[in-house]
Amino acid sequence: MSLSTGSSSSEDDFTTDQPEITAEVNGPSITSWTIITENPTETDCSAQQQQQRQQMMNKMLALCHGESKQQKVMAQHILLLQEKIAKLEEEKEQQKKKNEKYVSADQFIKMENDHFALLKRISELEKQQLKQQKQQAENGKGKYASEKFTKLHDDQQQTIEEETNGLEKRQQQKMLTNGWDANFCHSDLEIICNKCLTVHHNGDLVHGHRSVYAKHPILLLKNDQNDSTNCFYFEISIKTMKNCVAVGFTAQRQVPSNAYLYALNGTYAWLSDGILWKNCSFTKGTCRKCSYGAGDTVGCGIDLATRKIFFTKNGIRLDSADLRLYLSIPSDVGQLFPFVSLCDFDDKIETNFGPNFMPISPRSKISSLIYELSSHIPTTSPLIELTEFLIIIFFGLAAGLFIVFFAIFTKKHFF
Repeated sequence: MSLSTGSSSSEDDFTTDQPEITAEVNGPSITSWTIITENPTETDCSAQQQQQRQQMMNKMLALCHGESKQQKVMAQHILLLQEKIAKLEEEKEQQKKKNEKYVSADQFIKMENDHFALLKRISELEKQQLKQQKQQAENGKGKYASEKFTKLHDDQQQTIEEETNGLEKRQQQKMLTNGWDANFCHSDLEIICNKCLTVHHNGDLVHGHRSVYAKHPILLLKNDQNDSTNCFYFEISIKTMKNCVAVGFTAQRQVPSNAYLYALNGTYAWLSDGILWKNCSFTKGTCRKCSYGAGDTVGCGIDLATRKIFFTKNGIRLDSADLRLYLSIPSDVGQLFPFVSLCDFDDKIETNFGPNFMPISPRSKISSLIYELSSHIPTTSPLIELTEFLIIIFFGLAAGLFIVFFAIFTKKHFF
């Protein structure tokens, strides 16, 4: 019979690295005990441990020399101990694996937490970097847009200045070189070749308007592109005149005929009898100085800043209050041609397109006030007619009351 047991004297002393004990049983007694190690060359037991094991084996051998029943019980007890030791070793191994597993799980959780924290930190850094990049891009974009806007504004301003300067130069050149156009002149009118400035009526004796246009138009810009002191102006000196002369501006040149040019749409004209025409409507001036004749010098001008037309007579400017017509050029009109119309045979005028004009007297304070007030009154406003009617009624009533009081006074004292 073979028995195996550990070398320890108690259950707690058995380990996995202890040698195997084999007992030879012959009949009712155990003849010998043998300690077998798994690897005798690699055993790590000390001499003291070997001695203790040998003593324990001797005690067990002494016990085994008893009765056969005791031997059997002892053998069963040894087997149970061996099984229990194996079970304890297995449980210990499992517990060790569990502990290792728990340690691995804890380490894994810790590593996961560290990894999550690292990812969170990286995400925050990426967001911060992206925000900085957007901020830099916006700053760069804003700076680029600001620089581009400044450059475009400067280029536009420079272009406007160049165009304005070029237009002013062309305007001045046209004023200096302007004259009456023979291609747009009535056949009864003669343009005398003194720089095309003198016009003489030497045609039909029948009364009728014969017109001639200037060579170059006046170009009108928008109000914000005009200088407040910039204006176009020309004068005519009437040498001979029988009945009527008309002078002014028109939007389009037409083939001259006997038609009343000043009565056409887009025409602004001042007639010698004091009547002012504007787009087929007319009004008569309020005073004798609004009419002109032989020996007078009349001028026509356009204030390019306000797009207002004004007239002069012998160096005196006639305002809207005098002419009873507020001549404002519509914004859709881009150019106007100077023109003059002669009506009767032997009428003659001389023209001055500049730059040496007759000195123009400034307006008085009263005239300026009337001019400012009249600028707010519509063209041929009914308010003017009503005012004149009320003034006539007032003076009529005053005269009637004066006569009545005078009659009563004289009757009381003399009768």
